[in-house]
Formats: sequence, C-alpha cells, structure tokens
Amino acid sequence: ILFTGLLPLWACVCAVQADSSENCLGVETVEDQGYHSSCDLRAFNRYKGSLGKTLVQKKLAATGIQRVPDEETVVCPVGEVSLVEEDMMRGQDTMWFAENVASSPVVLSWLRDGVEYSAVNRKITPPQADPEAILAPGAWKAVHAFEGDVFYARQLLGGVAGPLLLQHRAGLAPIDSKTRNRDKRTPLTPQETARRNTVRPTIAQDYDWKTCNVVDIGFRNYAGEALNGFWLDPTPGQCAEYHKFQLGTNPNPSNFAFDLDSNTKFEKTYMGHTFVFRSVATGELIAKYTLAPTKIRDCTGRSAAAKVLVSGAVVQDINIGNRDPQLLKPETNLTEELEPYLEYATDEDLALLKSANASMIPLATQGGVASY
Repeated sequence: ILFTGLLPLWACVCAVQADSSENCLGVETVEDQGYHSSCDLRAFNRYKGSLGKTLVQKKLAATGIQRVPDEETVVCPVGEVSLVEEDMMRGQDTMWFAENVASSPVVLSWLRDGVEYSAVNRKITPPQADPEAILAPGAWKAVHAFEGDVFYARQLLGGVAGPLLLQHRAGLAPIDSKTRNRDKRTPLTPQETARRNTVRPTIAQDYDWKTCNVVDIGFRNYAGEALNGFWLDPTPGQCAEYHKFQLGTNPNPSNFAFDLDSNTKFEKTYMGHTFVFRSVATGELIAKYTLAPTKIRDCTGRSAAAKVLVSGAVVQDINIGNRDPQLLKPETNLTEELEPYLEYATDEDLALLKSANASMIPLATQGGVASY
C-alpha cells in the first residue's frame, strides 16, 4: 500500500489506539531531510518502471526467497568483513539511504566480484572518480539497489578512497523477539484477529508514484510465531496502529509474498515510517522497526595512513590525480543488471527491457538532481 497522507478506508476501520503518550511506544524519530521530495519524480518513476519487477518476481517464485539475505550493517570494521554469503541470491529492488555524519567527505561504492564501483554510476571504478558517489559531511543520498547488494563507505583523503568506515548489505528486515518490548494492551478478540488476517499486502507491477524514493521493503519473521504487522501513526495524542499484513512462520510457501503463512511480506513505505509487530495469538508487542538512513560516522583511533582504494583494488596510498569522471561514465546497461533473471523473461519482458536500455536511466537522486 502506498501512503500519500490519505489512508485507505479499511485502514481507518482497523486502527488500534496504541498509546496516547508523546513518545508513542518509544519509536525513533527520523527528521525529514527531503528524502521523498528532493528528486526528479519523473526520472524516478521511469527508472523503477524499467526494472523488470515482474521478471524478478517470476524467478523468486520459482526458486524461493530463502537465499535472499537479510540486511546487515558493519560499522568501523577492523579489516574487511565479507557480506557476500555463499549461494546468496539477489532479491527485489529497494532503496538504500546513506547519510554522512562524519567530519570528512566519504565515497560510496558498490561491490561486484570483489571490485568496488561507484554506488551511483555502477560502471565507474575507482568509485572516487565519480563525484556523485561522494558525500560531503551532513549530506545524504538515496541509492537504487537490489536485496543482496553490498555497499562500502570510505573516508575520502585528498581525493583518494581511504579507510573503510562502514559496510552495508541491502536485504530483508529481520523481525525477531530479541528486542521484545512487552506492554499491557488488551489482546485482540479471535474475531478481530481473523478479520485482520484476511488483509493482503500489495506489490505493484508498475510505478506511477506521486512521491519519489519510495522504499520497497521486505520483512522476514524469526520470532517463532505468527505476527501481525502494523504501520504506526506516531502523531502525539493519536499513536494509532493500522494493520498491513501477517508474517507467518513458513519459510517455503507456494507464494512468498501473499500466502498468509509465508514468513516474508513486502510493503512500499518511506523514511521515518515505523512498523510494529504483535503476536497473532496474544496481541503482545514483539518488535518495532523504523526506516532510517544508514549513518556513516567517524571511526576514532584509526591511522590516516590506512590502505586506500585505486582501480577497484586496495593498495597503499596512491594519488590518482585529476581523472575526468565523465570519460568513465557510459550508459547504464539494464539488461546486464538483470542478466540473472533473463531465463524467466517472456518476449514482452525482453521488449520492455530493450525499450528501457534505449535511454540513460538514473541510478540515484538527491537534492532535486537526477544522476544519469
């Protein structure tokens, strides 16, 4: 379901008053930095519409989704931590939001076959040769990704990608009871629980959003029991929960996105939105999940003479000079990006991909400027 400020009628019927206090279940407050307004909406819709979403879903329906990894972030790694798992499979498209709260510029890279490319324009290596991959202190960027994509953030030292500050893997959001937060809300009646469990999430096959940088997020249930997922309206004095989907416990359902017992479900949402997960059996609050940018911070106690990145390989401190990044910036090849899915393509799918490749497609947007 797409939230645009107006909720569907059935959601208003399903609202549950959760907490009248101002902190609203103690959820994280994410200040809006223009995440969904500072971009080229037309370019965003065109790019998202070109991704062959139906094609990707066909493959995942055939292979299952259990090889698609969970999201993971490693902060200030001591050495490089491998986030590429054996037999890992790419999933559906999503967005990665990164915010630089460090004291110096950082460069964002995307890892492919052990080589680092620009996270924005994925044929440019080394990534620091692409000015659009560089984040100044206080800046943020929304990067298009697929579940399973691995990104690095390195400190920029004199135009060279230096120490590794953060590693991030896009993936499904794991929901479990490790952060179990009990409350005293009255459990749902069996009738109300049954009614809510009939609500099914939606996965759109095309894009025509009125807001850009919409996040496609997947949730995976590790709690060991069925959970109801609610979108939380944290408005002070309101703090209402709107039922969105049920997370079952079956890792191998016939339909991973829509079967009631499936342990994965998918939603379209925005930065700052919070989802709460309650036990189907008791109504108990099991977990909360708030969408927020990945914050890149300074790593103290590290030598400024750390290894740097040149031509996609880690070497000792070398200055690449003033290379013109425009010379390294060819068109995006979407067919190559979707190569793992082509065996599931119909003639119609291939025709759409061919049409998409005929134009330069943006891979990231920020501050009202699309990156081509």
